[in-house]
Amino acid sequence: MKYYAIIGESACTYDNTKTPKCPDGHIEMQGPPPSAEYLAQADGTWAIPVPTLEELKAAKLAEIVTARNNAIDKEGAEHKGLRFWADKGSKSDILFAIMAYEKTGHLEPMWKAMDGIMPIESADDLMGIAEAIGLHVAAQYATEFALAELVKAAETAEELDAIEVEFYVLVRARTE
Repeated sequence: MKYYAIIGESACTYDNTKTPKCPDGHIEMQGPPPSAEYLAQADGTWAIPVPTLEELKAAKLAEIVTARNNAIDKEGAEHKGLRFWADKGSKSDILFAIMAYEKTGHLEPMWKAMDGIMPIESADDLMGIAEAIGLHVAAQYATEFALAELVKAAETAEELDAIEVEFYVLVRARTE
């Protein structure tokens, strides 16, 4: 049986007739591909493609952005011993509560945190939550920037692999 493939592709055709003929644009392979991730090489062998340094950097940067978003949305900001969500919806909610207080003088009696309820006794409580969220988000973006600079400076795949992508800092508001 003869196997044929197009260089750089994983698809393979075969011919088990007595007089096999190589299809146009194909080359004869030494056998079938071991799995779908292998690509046909010009010498008739199969190989897993090695990503370029730029492709590895792009993947690492995407990993960093995902980790940053998860840290912002899931880790939360700490204020008065409680953790508060810092996703876009939560930021809008706290801003709305502050604006409503400024217009009406009405304070929500409590604010739900990730791990409890915080009584709201003054506008300073709302501002403290907002400041904690702002500092938390800023810290995550600063971490992303620092990690991205390491990625840009990396000259080998090993240097990229050595970059640990961690976003877990909880920031306490300065108003406490």
